[in-house]
Amino acid sequence: MHSIKIQQDDSSEDFISQLPDELLHHILSFLPTKDIVSTSALSSRWKSLWTFFTIVNFDFNAWKEKQKERSSFLDRVRRELLIPDTTRIRKFHLHPDCAVHFSQILASMSIVSQVVNHKVEELDLSIPYYLESNLFTLPHCLFTSETLISLKLHMTQVALNNFPTSIFLPRLKTLYLDYIKFQDEHSAQFLLSACPVLKELYIDNCGWTETTKITISIPTLLTLSLIFFDENPPDMSIKICTPNLLNLYYTSSLQVELIACNLSSVIRAEVDVFGWLSYDQRVRVQAAHRTLRLLKAIRGVKFLELSYETLQAISFAENFQANDLPTFYNLTDLNVNFNFANRDGAALMHVLQKSPNLRSLHFPQGFDEEYQKHVIPVKDNAEEVRFLNIYSRMLRLWSGFQSIAQKIYQKTWERRRG
Repeated sequence: MHSIKIQQDDSSEDFISQLPDELLHHILSFLPTKDIVSTSALSSRWKSLWTFFTIVNFDFNAWKEKQKERSSFLDRVRRELLIPDTTRIRKFHLHPDCAVHFSQILASMSIVSQVVNHKVEELDLSIPYYLESNLFTLPHCLFTSETLISLKLHMTQVALNNFPTSIFLPRLKTLYLDYIKFQDEHSAQFLLSACPVLKELYIDNCGWTETTKITISIPTLLTLSLIFFDENPPDMSIKICTPNLLNLYYTSSLQVELIACNLSSVIRAEVDVFGWLSYDQRVRVQAAHRTLRLLKAIRGVKFLELSYETLQAISFAENFQANDLPTFYNLTDLNVNFNFANRDGAALMHVLQKSPNLRSLHFPQGFDEEYQKHVIPVKDNAEEVRFLNIYSRMLRLWSGFQSIAQKIYQKTWERRRG
């Protein structure tokens, strides 16, 4: 570190102002934005100093405001954004509440355009639900930002309309789409293809108004999260071609089919397939085969989490046996969100048989209210075979399952301690 010598005398000299601009900018970075702006009143030196400050963060959340102040929320945002054109904004969070008038929507979009012009790097934007219309158009400049690194869009019950014909986000690494309604499959496909260096993609409860086939082909993608709870058109499919993907989180109803092109690089996966139990046998078989195809595509994982509905789903495959599953040679940690009252556990037994290097089996939800968490370590193949045999008997003797599982848990840890 460089030492800075400041010669003191008896005069009331401002020693802080003698520091170089770079060091002052670093000191200011620890202050809230409004305090940074207020330093302009200190002296002539400070009057323009903050205008060249490039690390400015804004966090506006109407839900944190008092009820009587929410009506003037956007006015306050505009006032605080009266900053010089040279000031760059690093982070900007805008979360207004429900919009009553269309003018509030226009005000929000005017603010977004202004923030983009200040070369924002991280934008977290919540579009207020407008009572008179569910169609919405974002500023076109947002989709051509050359500085944006992280973009989070929350648009509850709002449909994106009129995508720009030109979209390119050359630096975007994180994209989070929450409750966005797309008018067609082309708009979503167009947006994803315009992010050449994207590393994290989160699609949370987005919807489409017509039958959709989407391809996620992003070589740089490392983390992909797909969550679908709401209803989507039937036969919707998402094809994933991500050769470098490491983390996959998939929660979906039967209406969405996941087609894996290349997921051999995935080391962590969480799979929750739900909503198929109310259908007939034909649909249940279809759910089983879709789930099995996904598990085969991620057979190289080291950490795997399965919901009890996912295990139930694969058990509905015709003449389902352990051989229908892939061998998870790399799997060391298995989490099962299991409801033991629903099925006989045969599917879980088969998964365990196909996991030769498993080290721990974790039940985050426990066996019942008394046993909240159980971790059953498996040290080597001999102990694993012994554990699987005991576990098989436990499944057949269902009424005594919980007490036997507790004994296995205790004995396993006693062997480790010994």
